[in-house]
Amino acid sequence: MATVSLRQWDYESSLTENFLLQTKLTTLGTPDTMKTILGYFVNIRQNTSYSVSTPSSFILSFDYRTNLTEQFKELHGFNNISNTNPNETLETKKSINKIVLFSEPIKNILQIQLRLKSPFIQGDFNVNDFGLLYRVVRDTSTSTHDDD
Repeated sequence: MATVSLRQWDYESSLTENFLLQTKLTTLGTPDTMKTILGYFVNIRQNTSYSVSTPSSFILSFDYRTNLTEQFKELHGFNNISNTNPNETLETKKSINKIVLFSEPIKNILQIQLRLKSPFIQGDFNVNDFGLLYRVVRDTSTSTHDDD
């Protein structure tokens, strides 16, 4: 049986360098049906750092894998420290509801495991919810109609 360890974040210490939140391997409710992953959503709450009056600082990476033997692959990452993508703004609000749609969906997924990790979070930081935006792929029994 697995051992579960739950800890309350003590943000007064102000910095963690090993944040990890990982889901179980899931079929998203339909084990025999392929899915297409269109994007993800996350809801984050950040309060001010204990030493300054600005929002807490973070770097987040969303990763996935489709079986337990493969390495995790990055889905997307974002932060509120530096802006490397000119199409995105830094996340400085206290409550962040982020929805990311991928330009290239991840196709033909039967099962998936998600991982949210960070090498750097400073201050009072909460992950309230995160999940996938996906659709079930139709089966291959389609009809073709000719105009002839």
